[in-house]
Amino acid sequence: MAEEKSIINTKVILTVISLILGLFLGVIGLESYIDGRIDKKIEDPNYLNRIATKLRPSIIFDSYGSIIADQGGMEYIDNIQVTRNNEDPKFTAKSIIITPKDFLAQQPLLTSLDQNNYSIIAKRGKKYDWNYNLSLISWTENTSSVFRLEIIR
Repeated sequence: MAEEKSIINTKVILTVISLILGLFLGVIGLESYIDGRIDKKIEDPNYLNRIATKLRPSIIFDSYGSIIADQGGMEYIDNIQVTRNNEDPKFTAKSIIITPKDFLAQQPLLTSLDQNNYSIIAKRGKKYDWNYNLSLISWTENTSSVFRLEIIR
């Protein structure tokens, strides 16, 4: 009888150990599966572009007002108006008026992407507009500047 209890106890112990081991291996397998799915998603360029346009929407445009790249920023902007300095032989941008579709509490961040260096002063304009006055500090021989406007939400 004692021998039967010993055999039953051994079977119960082995069953419990097997269940714990199976559960442990199942958790490891599930974790590996989830990690693989995340890695696959992170490496997908379309997914990365969607994240970038939501986190840091921006627009790249030139001193003629032509949109070079919409990186999610046009969802928030209605119009970009660039006034060029026609008296200057370099025809650089003199002012930029950004018209958002809705109220933007924070001014959009405007930066020059090329070798032209500007002093940029922003202030609120009519209705929702943001006005940027530009003063050229240093320049290259090219006649068109490229700007990046980042929407800060």
